[in-house]
Amino acid sequence: MTASFDFYDKPGYLRELIRSAQYSGPGDRLTVMAIAFDASVSEINDLGDALAGAATRGAEVRLIVDAYTFIFDHNDRLGPAFTKGAIDPANLRGVFLTTYNKLEQLKAAGGSYYIINQPPKAFRFPYAGRSHIKLAIINDRFFIGGCNLDDASYLDVMVSWENAPTANILNGLVDTILDDGIVRDALRGEDQTFMLGLEEDMKILVDCGVRHQSIILHNAHKLIDEAKERIIITCQYFPGGETGRRLLAAHKRGVEVKIYYSHPTVHGKLAFIHHLHGHIEKRRLPESFFENRLSRDVPKLHAKILITESAAMMGSHNYVGEGVNFGTAEIALLNRQPEFVKQLRSFTEELILQ
Repeated sequence: MTASFDFYDKPGYLRELIRSAQYSGPGDRLTVMAIAFDASVSEINDLGDALAGAATRGAEVRLIVDAYTFIFDHNDRLGPAFTKGAIDPANLRGVFLTTYNKLEQLKAAGGSYYIINQPPKAFRFPYAGRSHIKLAIINDRFFIGGCNLDDASYLDVMVSWENAPTANILNGLVDTILDDGIVRDALRGEDQTFMLGLEEDMKILVDCGVRHQSIILHNAHKLIDEAKERIIITCQYFPGGETGRRLLAAHKRGVEVKIYYSHPTVHGKLAFIHHLHGHIEKRRLPESFFENRLSRDVPKLHAKILITESAAMMGSHNYVGEGVNFGTAEIALLNRQPEFVKQLRSFTEELILQ
């Protein structure tokens, strides 16, 4: 399948969603899905208004968020889905109430919202069983990448193109998830592969959220192992562990390895853990692996990109084992088309090095 790709940074993605919603009406279908929705952020509040406006005009609008939206706020304070289990409007305060009211605004306008992967009871490990899938579908056009519906300053990437069969595949995936409400159960514990191109040159990969199981990480490791000339990988924290070992093996066979990752201080309360993780990894990995850590003055790098000389992967997965160990549902696009590889590399480097 030959496609014409458009790439967006996070502010651009949010603007495009808002613009598309504002021009939508009867006969249009809009689906937006992310792990987090924070209506206290002005851009997200505007998006909520635009989606409600589209629903009022007769568009079919669906907004799907993970229960994480009500487990943590933007300051990492624990919320009602952790302390209470159930999301009861009477127990909501602050940003959680603001977000809930914005979701209800969409419902009142004739749209629909869904809170998936809700914990069965209070005080469950908050990171386990989350849906990290980020996508949007607007009629025959769709977006895949790493953007949450929260802080617009993060360095992130979404790719978009138009193709009716693929839009139908993604709508079907969303329909299946919503029929159950828990990604792992909806997909019956099986990761998914959707072939989009000829000779496996383009495919969408979906992790269903079974612990220690990830078709996306398997393919990411395969790309690293196959690389002959170069690897570019971006991550919000240093990608150590098994991924680090495979990057080291690539480095030893002469592959140029560039790792872009955020400064530990952008992770707030978890900064110490990321400092410690980096210190441990520096004892076994070459110094060059740490040369492209971003400055503490740069916004959080949230893009999940893996590029070699012959293939590229992007989506919601960080290409490390932590989320896999927690049982996290993810989505990624794997593309071996030379023009896509070239475009994504150029866009990613411009985003990071601006």
